[in-house]
Amino acid sequence: PPSRLRQVMRRPWLVPVAVFLCVLPLRAQMAARCALPDDAFITYRYAANLADGRGFVYNRGEPVLGTTTPLLTVLLALARRAGADIPRTAVALSTGASAAGAALLAAVALATTGSLLVAVAGGALMGLSTYQGELGAGGMEAPLLIALMFGSVLLLARDRCAWGALVAALAALTRPEGFLWWALYGLVLWRTGKLSRVALAAGLGPIALWFGFAVAYFGSPLPHTVVAKVLQGRSPMAQLAPPWRMFEAALGPGRYLLVGLAAPVLMWRHDRRLALPVAFSAIFLAAYGLARPMMYPWYAAPLDAAVGLMLVAVL
Repeated sequence: PPSRLRQVMRRPWLVPVAVFLCVLPLRAQMAARCALPDDAFITYRYAANLADGRGFVYNRGEPVLGTTTPLLTVLLALARRAGADIPRTAVALSTGASAAGAALLAAVALATTGSLLVAVAGGALMGLSTYQGELGAGGMEAPLLIALMFGSVLLLARDRCAWGALVAALAALTRPEGFLWWALYGLVLWRTGKLSRVALAAGLGPIALWFGFAVAYFGSPLPHTVVAKVLQGRSPMAQLAPPWRMFEAALGPGRYLLVGLAAPVLMWRHDRRLALPVAFSAIFLAAYGLARPMMYPWYAAPLDAAVGLMLVAVL
């Protein structure tokens, strides 16, 4: 009834909370019957060594950066210090972050369109996605990255730019693709006149701290695995999983066609804030096409998030 809708709109937090509570059991059910990928245990070992006082290393005495997710590594190390089991904590974190991602996309849709229908559709888009469910069950960093991407957009929509810059910086520390999101986020703030000194400090602070530590400890902030995956992708093994086929499997050609045609037009004519996911998607695809790394299913996760934001705008 219209009276109920007005009550919901006066309490906009009800929509993302409802989406979260609906999606979380779906993610937990999938996590209970899915095996963890072996890549996850690289980060788990870094976290265990860090928590046990052996340093940010995979092998004791060898300071080599072999994980692409320093933020998740630190979070898991803190959990181990508190007595928690790392793999179980990682799965709980990824399932919770995946449900939170669906809720945050619903919140973004409500904040930017004011439409309850579009907000529910946005939450359902992520919540009912089999691909997103598999990511949530994997105990890795992709769901956390997606939640941080959506969170930064929500804060931008609500004009909380300093907090948004901080969240974008945390996305950069979650996965290498997050650095592209962080850089474009800062560009959007600058172009819209919202890059205050506080926002600049919030966005640069975590990045500067990590870069300083990584250069002093590892000699470079670039994970060795990035170079390894690019070289691996140029070997005959790369023919097993060409980049475009992997992205098609994750996103589906229908969404590509709809978003690829409509979102840039909407960005140009109605809402320049769409430049963030549009530019991110274009640069992301170009980088993977040129570098041709070995592809794994979770690599398309940031692109799936950007396409989700654009699809909400199209709706």
